[in-house]
Amino acid sequence: MEDKALRCLQNKSPIFTLGSVGPYDIQVNSLNTLMRDEQVSDEVMNSICDILSKDRPGVVHINCQALTKILDGSKRAKSHYFLKNNILERATEVFGVYLENGNHWSFFHCNVDRRCITYFNSLGETEWQCQAIAQHWSAFAASRGVKGEWDLKTTKHNLQTDSVSCGIHTLAFATEFLKAGGFITSFQCPVIQQERMRLSSLLFESLDRTKKCGICAKNISGRKKMACTCGAVLHVLCAATPMCYICQEDSNPLAQISLPASDTAAHSADPDVLVETSGSDEGSALQQGWQKRCSTQCAAAA
Repeated sequence: MEDKALRCLQNKSPIFTLGSVGPYDIQVNSLNTLMRDEQVSDEVMNSICDILSKDRPGVVHINCQALTKILDGSKRAKSHYFLKNNILERATEVFGVYLENGNHWSFFHCNVDRRCITYFNSLGETEWQCQAIAQHWSAFAASRGVKGEWDLKTTKHNLQTDSVSCGIHTLAFATEFLKAGGFITSFQCPVIQQERMRLSSLLFESLDRTKKCGICAKNISGRKKMACTCGAVLHVLCAATPMCYICQEDSNPLAQISLPASDTAAHSADPDVLVETSGSDEGSALQQGWQKRCSTQCAAAA
């Protein structure tokens, strides 16, 4: 089902909300950036890291917005109001992805007990980058009561050979690193397109598709509902047939509705929050134009 659904996405509205992983909303365009030869969006990077952190006691994922503030050395990151909860109090390991210079993904991991940092950059790790990261993380940790020197290590790996696959290299390394419990001496990134599809399948099958209607993308709670054959939950009054928007054939009128242009800008998030939603609870405002088809019925059913 996942492979069929992924193939169908190319003909669907890029701003349709498919579901969520933790607090992150995933739209059709989110998955498209992962499957196509494009740079991976921040909500996808955060979501897959969130998936990788599951069932790992003591391992805390920090979102890319917050981690970037910390590793850039932002003064805000050392304030008591940044990251309301002290993640170092309950974590044995902290990891996440770092958006360097606003356009390049890299991987960060630290073992709190060992005071050891692992840094991965698909373009290669320079000495000045390693020094800056160790210095800025050390300053942040000290502001949270974890003082002392931090060692930084890198891993031998192949280098990125294009301008857009940094996110794929980073997520592939994160997968292998966490799977090995941090004990990894070298890394060879898999074939990029194969890794894109593996990560796409992992993300799609991890989506929570029970909180929003699979047709109108509005909240499900408090309304009569039914299920699509793929597992997506639908409002009864939205569904002429028990099929979600993704499962419907292109010949279905709903799939041919003229849709507004997608806003492809990266989702913003408040770095003061450890994890942050990438969309509103009622779905993207851009979706509202085509959602008129069932908005009146949904309101009546509420």
